[in-house]
Amino acid sequence: GRGCFFFAPGRRGVGGRASSRRLLGCPVDHACQLFSRSQPLAETLFSAMEADRAIGKVPEVGTIGAKGFVPSSSEFWAGNATDGMASIPNWLAKNCGAKITTDCWVASIWWDAAGWHLYDKRGREIPGPFGYVVMAHNGKCADMLIKTANARTMGHAALRCRFVPQATVPGSDRLELSSLFVVVIATKGEVEYTAAFVDADPVLQLASCNTKKYGVKVADGRSIWTLVSTPTFGSANKCPQEAMPEEVKSKVSSAMIRAFQERTGSQGSCEVLHVQLWGAAVPLNSMPVPCIHDAENALGVCGDWLVEGGPGLASAAASGVAMADAIAGKGAPKALDRTWFAAWSAAGFTVAPTGSEESGVPTSAAGAGAPGRSAGDG
Repeated sequence: GRGCFFFAPGRRGVGGRASSRRLLGCPVDHACQLFSRSQPLAETLFSAMEADRAIGKVPEVGTIGAKGFVPSSSEFWAGNATDGMASIPNWLAKNCGAKITTDCWVASIWWDAAGWHLYDKRGREIPGPFGYVVMAHNGKCADMLIKTANARTMGHAALRCRFVPQATVPGSDRLELSSLFVVVIATKGEVEYTAAFVDADPVLQLASCNTKKYGVKVADGRSIWTLVSTPTFGSANKCPQEAMPEEVKSKVSSAMIRAFQERTGSQGSCEVLHVQLWGAAVPLNSMPVPCIHDAENALGVCGDWLVEGGPGLASAAASGVAMADAIAGKGAPKALDRTWFAAWSAAGFTVAPTGSEESGVPTSAAGAGAPGRSAGDG
């Protein structure tokens, strides 16, 4: 095997979309809420996580539409009652064998005969060099990072992006990402289901009850819900995510709580526990290849927008497995084919399937401009 080094910008640990925090003693997921085990390439990983109780089934998931709550026939999964969805990256960090460095922002990369050199925001070189670089994220930061490379790679075209409320039909020459607001609330009242995708609502696309999902009781008996907005609402109210103005917090949380109460029939008072803008959230389009493997330049790209079947946590895991196999020479033939890649670059990205994964609206509401069910990197 090869020695692997993982650099994560977060101070608290690895995570990305599978991020959680404890509020009122309960693990609260504030990005990805649940996932389906829809990718065979990732099933070995998920089976091992299940055996170690890092993940578990989520009961009573469905859709809120004109006829009220309708249970889904699909199986959904989430993290565990100890760490929430963060149990997934925590399990991977423990079992992957990589040396992990947190609070490390790779700002530029440079290639020479010795390999790839990585530099932080201050221009200091991160101890290396490295024989191969994999970029496992997207958005403007990934696009800016690949542009610092002194070699033109297959990753350049795959990482170009823009932020839109709806995917360009029938396709686009670059990755298109949505922005979503996430509001966490505590409220009293009976909880009939664990999570519900909201059909054809301009503000709210998903409501997920953390206390029910993880079987945790809060001291005062309230339930803790995570509300996820539609991309159209997120785009219309977008602001600096690291310094969100209080008036935006108030406007966004009020609108999303009102939509939650109207669609679920909840009458209890709500306390806002957390508000965030998930800037680079759900990929709205994708390319039909499991990963990008540029063997000539020793650089790869993996992520859920590179996998057929729609964005989501399972697709992200499958892309990572494909990336490892491609580096080891075990598979991903399309990713290894420059002729195919050139043809794809000319054709562009295609609109991602809807109604498949973690956050978003059911297929019946796709006409409202909603994405496939995924919770992208924050």
